[in-house]
Amino acid sequence: MEPTQYLNPTAQYRHYGVNSHPRQVSDGRSSLTIKDLNYQVDDIKGYWWQKSWFEVKIKKTVLKNVNMYFTSGQLAAITGSSGSGKTSLLDVISGRAEGEVDGNVYVNNTICSEKSMRSRSCYVMQADRLLPNLTVRETLRYTAFLKLPGKTTHKQVDKVIQDLGLKSVADSLIGATINRGISGGERRRVTIAVQLLQDPQIILLDEPTTGLDSFTARYVVNNLRDLAHSGKIVIMSVHQPRYDILKLFDQVAILSQGEVTYYGPQSEMVPYFTSINYPCPTYANPMDIYIDVSSIDRRSPEREVSCSLRVTNLVTKYRHSDQYLSMMDNISRGTSDVTKPSYISTSGPGIGRILYTLTSRFYVNLWRDKMMFGARIGNFPLFSIFIVMFLGTMTYDQQSIQDRTGLLYNSVSSPPFIAIINCVQIFPPLRDVYYRECRDGLYNVVLFILAYTLHILPFIILSSFAFASCLYWICGLQNDVTLFLMFAAVITMMHITGEFVTVLILGLCHNPQIANTIASLFTSLSCLISSGLIRSYESLPYVLKLVATVSLPKYAAEIVVGNEFHNLNFTCVKVLFILFSDEPCGYQTGEAFLDVFYPGAFGHVSRNFEIMIGYFFFIFIMSMVSFKIRGFPTLQ
Repeated sequence: MEPTQYLNPTAQYRHYGVNSHPRQVSDGRSSLTIKDLNYQVDDIKGYWWQKSWFEVKIKKTVLKNVNMYFTSGQLAAITGSSGSGKTSLLDVISGRAEGEVDGNVYVNNTICSEKSMRSRSCYVMQADRLLPNLTVRETLRYTAFLKLPGKTTHKQVDKVIQDLGLKSVADSLIGATINRGISGGERRRVTIAVQLLQDPQIILLDEPTTGLDSFTARYVVNNLRDLAHSGKIVIMSVHQPRYDILKLFDQVAILSQGEVTYYGPQSEMVPYFTSINYPCPTYANPMDIYIDVSSIDRRSPEREVSCSLRVTNLVTKYRHSDQYLSMMDNISRGTSDVTKPSYISTSGPGIGRILYTLTSRFYVNLWRDKMMFGARIGNFPLFSIFIVMFLGTMTYDQQSIQDRTGLLYNSVSSPPFIAIINCVQIFPPLRDVYYRECRDGLYNVVLFILAYTLHILPFIILSSFAFASCLYWICGLQNDVTLFLMFAAVITMMHITGEFVTVLILGLCHNPQIANTIASLFTSLSCLISSGLIRSYESLPYVLKLVATVSLPKYAAEIVVGNEFHNLNFTCVKVLFILFSDEPCGYQTGEAFLDVFYPGAFGHVSRNFEIMIGYFFFIFIMSMVSFKIRGFPTLQ
């Protein structure tokens, strides 16, 4: 076999016109130090709801004895195979870790707490979570109003747009899968720009080149390199960078199973691995070679054991290397005179400004989507036209009793279904942006749900009253304005409660299709069992009667049925096949019908409204609690 040749790093850098050696650290530069870091998380098998509070928790070590030293003016890359601990390391640095952290993170000789790190740094997650119907400039301005204290000027937004090369698309829509907007690389830069509005000292990015083509990925990394060389600490994770992107990094770290197999200048990586008998073949990408060497092959137990031994050997050799010893000297100097944890206090915007900003952003995003805007207003009234065409005007014969119960059943059951259709389409993108901004500490779930309520309330009231007006007056229910207003109020309460039942389920279930199915089944069963218009409440089995007692449609149906049938008289027309019947006329009055199916319903109107209002507030609060229970997804 021919001897393996390896690359000459200096020669290749000259070929691409890039300096082979990173900038030297000078006095006055900021530093970020990670010392003796260990990180453990609970190893939960299965889905999140299968977790038992009483089971024995199994700890999984994600990071082990990690030491690193970063300085401003340099672009650092954290690489490694999937599951090596790249994202976990960024989570610990940014103060977002959810497991047990042992060790410290220092910034300029100061131990950093979670709050102090969040005040100094920004974290760009892997996924772009942006509202599709806003322009680039609007996206940044709304975020500035949520982030920055006092009066935000356009100069702050324009500076970030200029720095990241977004000027040509500043007034273009972000876009989505169907309505195309800016490109993927431009969307990635917008996500980065959102985090730079506060001019952070430390910029952390989780795989910012994922999903981008080679040219766009290199352009994004070039932007990050410029930011780093402007005096910031920029650390990014990257799965397996191309060679031309690798050359843009000043420092490179390779992780394997949470341990460091190499961390040092990018220009010294190939000579180091060559010195320990892992040369890089000619014309090969060093990153491909050394990430493969540091990875675990789990296709068989024998290969896994062999790879684990090789990785252990790599870790041991690295800890005896010149690169490691030099870094530990820097860490010793950077932690020799440690001060107490500090927190940079910033006065953010007030609650009123946050609510106004969120609500305005929701309205603009919906208004730009003409189809969804029309659906939010028009779905409900259009459905009422179908019911009117099907049932027509109510009469006062015996057949009209069945027609009335059908109309009233649709009046109770339709609002939550329309709410589910609208909410499942509109809410998930808003929820994803909330996840990102809440993790950034901009606002909490209470303000988010309140803003969403202010956003949807006018649409719900308008469409509910339009639906109620069509059914009530065209179908010829009782000619009484007070009764109509109560009818419309019931429909509105069912509509908004159905909306927040869906929000609650979307808080627990991130998949909109599954949430749609669960919400639809829940609504169908509750209306079928508890409305009393399919089967009377008294004839239900005991278990179903208990279910009906705690279901909202029971009380909504009592109000609309009680108001409609009270003081009604029905005519009896004898026909040949009932001439010899003992009861030729089923119900001559509405009270007779109510006594059988809804005894005392007309007298319980106030009580039932109070129960409906209490039910809504319970669901409203539980929708907030659901987000707390479920926690934050990874958004990767």
